[in-house]
Amino acid sequence: HHTSPAPPAQCEVKHSVYVYKCENSVLQVKGKVNKITVDACKKFSIVCNTVVAGIEVIDGNGVKVQLTGAVKQIQVDKCSGTQLIMNEESLDAEIISAKCDSLNVIVPAKSADEDYKEHAIPEQFVSTYDAATGKYSTVSMAHAASLSVAKTPKYFISFPYSAGIGTCACHGFVF
Repeated sequence: HHTSPAPPAQCEVKHSVYVYKCENSVLQVKGKVNKITVDACKKFSIVCNTVVAGIEVIDGNGVKVQLTGAVKQIQVDKCSGTQLIMNEESLDAEIISAKCDSLNVIVPAKSADEDYKEHAIPEQFVSTYDAATGKYSTVSMAHAASLSVAKTPKYFISFPYSAGIGTCACHGFVF
């Protein structure tokens, strides 16, 4: 029989929170912390205040992250059915996702009469080759009813045609 020590009543900025293989539970992190990592959790919710270095969700299924303070970056890798519930202070956060499906970001209403608004993060991308420049460009794909419309990308990742296999460092990921 193993018991875990009780968590501190208030976290400090020097603390990092690591949550591993939690299921059907909710965790509230009070106070400002350095980093939060949620790893291999299912049907898990976390409510957190300010996070200095960022939040990382890895290999999750049905994870919800609710922010009550500021965060600058959220990384979501190999997850399904993730919800990020933002507040006013966290709207400028950079969201980086890889190998995810059903990733939705919920943002606060602009006025008291409106509801929160949900935004789906794209799961599909279209890459096309431009013979004139000898480069590929990639844009996210948005689906509207039965029509598909390519959106203007925020970042272009391009490789010279002669390179064969290219390397491009983009926000910590190597393609």
